[in-house]
Amino acid sequence: MLIVQAWLGLEPDVPNGVVRLRPLPGAPTVTGLRIAGRPVDFAGGKLTGRPEGLSVEEAVQPHGQAGTLEDLAHAEQHAGHEGHPVE
Repeated sequence: MLIVQAWLGLEPDVPNGVVRLRPLPGAPTVTGLRIAGRPVDFAGGKLTGRPEGLSVEEAVQPHGQAGTLEDLAHAEQHAGHEGHPVE
């Protein structure tokens, strides 16, 4: 489940009435996710079936850039290494 959550960039914050969403390119269609006890679906960059009163925000990518799983892995490998800037 954590892999799916990371792939979708899904950050539910039910007490504050918001779900942040930052899907990586190529994120799959996923059905039956549960947020606040209700099933929700993710398809085509949209979250549907969410509980009433829960809004969706598109979370901002680090440094304002979108990336792939490979980009994230590359950044983690090179983080903190002088002479190897994170792109």
